[in-house]
Amino acid sequence: MSRARVIVLDSGMLWCRRQHRISWAKAVLLYTLLAFVVPTDAGAGACEILDLLYANKTQQAEWCPALRAVSVHGRQRGVSVWWDGRAPSRAAAALLLAALRHGLRYRGLRLRRARSSFCDFVRQLPYNCEDDNGDYDDVAVIPSAVQCDAINICEKADGVSRLRPVGAGAAPATLHLHVYLVEHARKQPLCMDALHWTFFENSTAIELCSFQMITNHTALQKHAVVFTSEELVTRAQELADIIPLLTIKSLQTESRHFLFNLLRSNMSFLFLDYDIWADAQNIQIVESPPISLFEPICTLRYTNAKLLKQFAPQLYEVALHFAPTANELRIVLELEANHTDSNITEAACNWAIKNKVKFDSWLETARKFRPQYWIAVFMCKDYEDIKQYKRVAQRVINVITSKHTRIKLKLEVIEDIDCTSEHDLKVKLLKFREQSKWTEMIGALATGAGVKGAAYVATEIDTALVLYDTPTPDINPGNSTRIVGGLLTDLVFALQQILLNCNWRRLAVLSDGTHLASVYIDTLLENSTLAIRNITLKMNTSLSEIRDHLQILQKDNARIFFVNTDAKTATLILCEALHLDMTRDTGHIWILREWHAKNYTCVDSSKQYKVMKHFTISYWWRGGTIKTNYFNGNDNEMLQALNELWEEGSVWPRLAAPLADGLILLINSFYTFVERCNRNLQDLHGDGTTGLLWTSLNKQVYGIAQELHPKKYTYVNPVIFVDEWHGAVRRPIVAWQIGKDRNNRRNACFICSEETLSDGSKYCLTTSSYKDEFSPHCHDNAWIVATVTFTFGVLALYKTQRLRATLFKQSISRPLGARENVSALAEYLVDRTALEFHQDLGYGRFGRVQFAILRTPNRSTVVVAVKSLHENSVPAEETEFLREACILASLRHKNVVRLIGVCAMDGPPLVLMEHAFFGDLLRYLRERRHLIEHVHDEVPEEATHVSARALTRLAREASSALAYLTQRRLVHRDVRASNCLIDARRSLKLADFGMARETTSKDGVAEYTCRRRGFFPVLWMAPESLDRGVFSAATDIWALGVLILELVTLGKRPYGAWPLQRVLHYVIAGGRPPLPLDSSLKTRGLLLSCWRRVTDHRPTAAEITAYLEANPLALSPALETATLSLEDSVIDRFDFIEKE
Repeated sequence: MSRARVIVLDSGMLWCRRQHRISWAKAVLLYTLLAFVVPTDAGAGACEILDLLYANKTQQAEWCPALRAVSVHGRQRGVSVWWDGRAPSRAAAALLLAALRHGLRYRGLRLRRARSSFCDFVRQLPYNCEDDNGDYDDVAVIPSAVQCDAINICEKADGVSRLRPVGAGAAPATLHLHVYLVEHARKQPLCMDALHWTFFENSTAIELCSFQMITNHTALQKHAVVFTSEELVTRAQELADIIPLLTIKSLQTESRHFLFNLLRSNMSFLFLDYDIWADAQNIQIVESPPISLFEPICTLRYTNAKLLKQFAPQLYEVALHFAPTANELRIVLELEANHTDSNITEAACNWAIKNKVKFDSWLETARKFRPQYWIAVFMCKDYEDIKQYKRVAQRVINVITSKHTRIKLKLEVIEDIDCTSEHDLKVKLLKFREQSKWTEMIGALATGAGVKGAAYVATEIDTALVLYDTPTPDINPGNSTRIVGGLLTDLVFALQQILLNCNWRRLAVLSDGTHLASVYIDTLLENSTLAIRNITLKMNTSLSEIRDHLQILQKDNARIFFVNTDAKTATLILCEALHLDMTRDTGHIWILREWHAKNYTCVDSSKQYKVMKHFTISYWWRGGTIKTNYFNGNDNEMLQALNELWEEGSVWPRLAAPLADGLILLINSFYTFVERCNRNLQDLHGDGTTGLLWTSLNKQVYGIAQELHPKKYTYVNPVIFVDEWHGAVRRPIVAWQIGKDRNNRRNACFICSEETLSDGSKYCLTTSSYKDEFSPHCHDNAWIVATVTFTFGVLALYKTQRLRATLFKQSISRPLGARENVSALAEYLVDRTALEFHQDLGYGRFGRVQFAILRTPNRSTVVVAVKSLHENSVPAEETEFLREACILASLRHKNVVRLIGVCAMDGPPLVLMEHAFFGDLLRYLRERRHLIEHVHDEVPEEATHVSARALTRLAREASSALAYLTQRRLVHRDVRASNCLIDARRSLKLADFGMARETTSKDGVAEYTCRRRGFFPVLWMAPESLDRGVFSAATDIWALGVLILELVTLGKRPYGAWPLQRVLHYVIAGGRPPLPLDSSLKTRGLLLSCWRRVTDHRPTAAEITAYLEANPLALSPALETATLSLEDSVIDRFDFIEKE
């Protein structure tokens, strides 16, 4: 395999090694002794000693000593130093090679000769003129070559050729006729005329001055001999044509051993050579005849300056300033000739050892070179605090670089980013690659709507990228991107805990139209027991539209609000809330996602804005003293330096802390990368370099108020800060490290700890809440208020309360006493002390689920999932909790989760179920979605578990479980991906039977009718369930269809980002979930069969199981965006299963 080389490439540090120190004087003495004492084939050569000397010298330098290798875009390349056949060019190339290999300690260099003429040599170079970073063959640095027009064969439109001259050549090319006179000849005046070429027309004079002569048998006379090198014989014949008494004789070898031996002989002689003998003793130049042989010749040094400056600036400096004299080149050639076992590289090293000062002068500029590394920070052009952010970034740079003075570091702020655009950021990031300073760019920090695309670009161009604002979970950071912050799910969990622990079940959400807001609300809705109404505001919404939305919510008695918008929109919302008197004083709570610390003036409001009280929940510290016991390692020096940017007590801008954390993480990672002498140092954007940069920091560093780790989300144990605001006045409430203190309820009760506030819920005897969980319709208020007097009202209320209490007690005993298999629970009783609890697995409708190990005497150890009630559970919830255990005790099916045991004594009840290794199906699908989205040629092994065959099998197992429930006359009522588990064999287990009910026959149909208020999974419910509260095996088939839709879309939310109210009306009116554009015909047919309006026309679970068994590839991944405008007339004609 041929070895790829380039014209000039950059170096990176390879590794550090210690060497024994040795002085220059000792080195010269050592070399001299070795030359006399050590045999030729066993001694240390001059190059080995020179290498040892410079290994010691670089060990004392600021930069870590290392053997360097050339790397371009992550690929190591060889570098060749060429000479063009001339002896001085060979000596110059050898000296340059010694400077690069031993002085700068590069490896992978070769000394090479161009066998053809230089112009022919250039014409044969296989350049690709369109690719400035392509492969090159046999060309690296040419220290001296004759000027040639052919060098422009690869000229580009911008006038910069790939191989171009960068200065005068380092070796002469002009030829002279030289004469050496022996001592007695120098004393004769006649012989001094030998300095003119006409002298050699007199054979008597030639013989008198003792010149080397040979007999010309053709002319029968003696001729003077002109010695020359083999490559000059042809050209020297021109001289013999002018002076007939001269005969040209070749030295027959590149070595000049014979020539230097002649200088020690007792004969005068002529020789044709390059202009390198000006300082030689007893050698003079003969005034030559006017022929082309002796015309002056210009030499130049060539290299690829553009690539060299970018990737090998130190090598470029040496190649540019390398300037040996002609006499020094001659000495190198003489050293080569005088040592029979020597070669030109050893001769060059020999000269370097003896001429340290001159040799070091060539390396001086390279040693003084320090790259100007820099960091790009992208900021949104509409930021009100952009000047303060720039001051924060510069202050962080100043504080860190004051401790690391050996590396220069600059900051470049790009403040014209359109943060509402998904494309502007990645376009501007790509433009940096075209700049000459690209190779010195450490990385970038960015924010805005375009971060997802920027993360993809950062991976493609291999540059470090740090995102310093709240990200969405769908960002794929790869090896290049790191996200300052924690998981969005942790923020949502904190919000949910605050609401639940304050006994707030109703939440009004105002969201903007951004992708972040959409993902935030989806995460909030997922597995939530809250009654949420989300209102999505239009882009650039007006005050009147905001006021209309707030008045509707006010009419529905909304009291708890979450503002899921940017800070600017949040300001408008709070102003309108103040205008409508929806404040804390009137029982309204406002929690914001983002907030600017400024006093704004609200239009059309006579009240002062600063009286408006609200809260924020975020990962961002906003200044002051950090009051948290979670860690004490924060950078106090940095914190103090940043606090000096504002007056005491002032509030930091919202993104000041994450911006500082991002810079701290990136710079510390880079410094660690440098200290490890990584060979990719000057190829920061080579393949895999960014991954090495992040992994070089294998420990945590302390940011402003968080522990930073070079992982996907840098806040591994994030602290969530909850602040109370009065306009621009901030009062820190709590710092909650949610990873370590997730179950500490004290951290979730601070907002409502001072007083009890209502969430505005209506308390009615009869309601219909399944159509609108947030504002259920109360059926009894009208006649209670209109017909009952005060006296009868008190009596009726008393009797009603007694009746409700009686029914409440009966409801507890009914599910546990009326079922035949309640006694079966006795077989499952487990001693609570036999359980060994570990980490939390998640949170369900009744409480949390924990991982535990059950150790029972005389039985094998079992891994279980333990479900428990939350602390504030009511008796009704405990009844439902135990009802699920009773149902599971009676079920035996391979695709239904298995009951392991029940703890009913010495504490609250616990239900033990088999543990599913891979967790719930929804997370299982989402974690593998990227394997399908980014597959090109090679399919990862894990991707086969979400292939068409795997998805079809999972759907078949779900339908098999439902077929079993139909036989047992049970309806599940909550079939969805998050309620299915995947065990270690990747089999599906239907779980969460908390809503399961027995069916009764009505008009020949087994069904269950719900007439109670409760929370229902609207997205998975059939139209008859939403409209009339009727549940049957057919409604489970509808939900199975939605589950299959989750399977083929790998966990996407049904109906997209639609709010629940819109979905409810849409399905009742005849709609069904939208299908992905790339779904297969069989997938469409199966789903549309499950979603038929007439329940009798839907297939049974057993029929679906049989169909999927017969068609093992029926379902395939479909990831294109679904549409609601798709015409389904063609699909409707597809008969999934024949029915009578």
